[in-house]
Amino acid sequence: MNIKHREIYDFYHNYIGEKCCYTNFYQRVVISNIPIERAILPQALIRRKERSPARKFREEYKGEKIGLQSFLNRLQVYKLSFEEAINPNRLKKNTTHINKNPYLIKKTHAKVEGQISFIDITLKPEEASVFRAEYEKLLAQLQYQLEFCEIPSDVPIITEKIKQLKEEIRVFNLYN
Repeated sequence: MNIKHREIYDFYHNYIGEKCCYTNFYQRVVISNIPIERAILPQALIRRKERSPARKFREEYKGEKIGLQSFLNRLQVYKLSFEEAINPNRLKKNTTHINKNPYLIKKTHAKVEGQISFIDITLKPEEASVFRAEYEKLLAQLQYQLEFCEIPSDVPIITEKIKQLKEEIRVFNLYN
């Protein structure tokens, strides 16, 4: 018998007090890596980890409350206080979802046309030519980035930027 297993065996059989069956004790110590002192206790008395303050608050809260996952989500994502997060009547309209990348549009949602920035006054031909030259530089720079892009996840972002810039140029040319 291995020394470690012998120690486990001796500890179990020399322990005085309420304890679980040897098979459960052995599995808790060897497989789950629970300390021997806690592993020997019956199931009702053992906890693998200490409860987080959020879980403790939710368990001790008296009154109407939402589900555990929704509560934890409100704490982590929306950064609400415990009292605000546990309230089931809290309106969801107060929070808005912000996409991590505004250039990518999810296929499951309807495409929302963003505001197109353009100059709404008619410029003199000399002034308009300055803007056209800048637009051409920006477009050339984006196309260069797309051509030599090494990160595959950046390709759709750059492509979307190019589409938006072409739309801006089209609108600019309509008015100037």
